[in-house]
Amino acid sequence: MDKLDSFVENSKYAVIFDRRMPSGLAGLCVDDTILINEANNRKKQLQTLAEEIAHQETTVGDIAKQATIEQRQQEIRARRMAVRSLVTLDDLIAYNALGIDSIYEAAELSDVTVDFLQNALESYREKRGDIFTYKGFIFNLTHGLEIHRLR
Repeated sequence: MDKLDSFVENSKYAVIFDRRMPSGLAGLCVDDTILINEANNRKKQLQTLAEEIAHQETTVGDIAKQATIEQRQQEIRARRMAVRSLVTLDDLIAYNALGIDSIYEAAELSDVTVDFLQNALESYREKRGDIFTYKGFIFNLTHGLEIHRLR
């Protein structure tokens, strides 16, 4: 079972993969159902599912047009929640224990694209700063991904 299957299995929402969705639409929330464009690759489907779950949890109303500042803020909030759900600080510590410090390898292990991983790192920088501690580790995200155990 890969990460996508796990997210689907553990979701409290009905998840439907639909090949008939327009190519420009990766996912959509309809009541308690999440539609995912089946034509996209599994990484894109996983990333979309994480974002749509975040929308289910945080978004109020139809924000598809992004017409207001509030709607754009809701979109940003859902994206931050999605990247942090798929690339956790604990995941990054585990990768570091395996000797992985490349964002490319970390993205592969997280089953996400490099762009998505970079968005996750940016989200952690915004929330915690470029350099921060977490569970006995110091994270330096100034120039990529650098993690060291505190002494």
